[in-house]
Amino acid sequence: MSQQTHPEDDHAKLIKLAPSTALPGYSDGLQAAYAHTPEEWRAHALRIARYLAGTGKPFTVRDFKTYGLPDPEVQQQWGSIIAAMRQKQIAHQIGWTGAPIKSGDISAVRVWQGL
Repeated sequence: MSQQTHPEDDHAKLIKLAPSTALPGYSDGLQAAYAHTPEEWRAHALRIARYLAGTGKPFTVRDFKTYGLPDPEVQQQWGSIIAAMRQKQIAHQIGWTGAPIKSGDISAVRVWQGL
């Protein structure tokens, strides 16, 4: 009698998700980005998220840089930190704002506030 596996189990093994880095309910891409983010960068980002959330003031991802977080190796890692912040109930989205980008255009940026 063979043991039946679930496709989710095979996929988790493929992208090497450990329970400590899994973000259930989020896309495989976000989970993979989070799992493969250097642990030190991830921990630093979450410390900043907790600090910003604790102020009670609205904040954006751009504020993370103000507190010394360097750009990640891969841009998708920003999204994975936001997903982790939501998963851990550190903050929730309260709106949007515009932020200038290198081309001179304005990009929509989510605004967060601590829970």
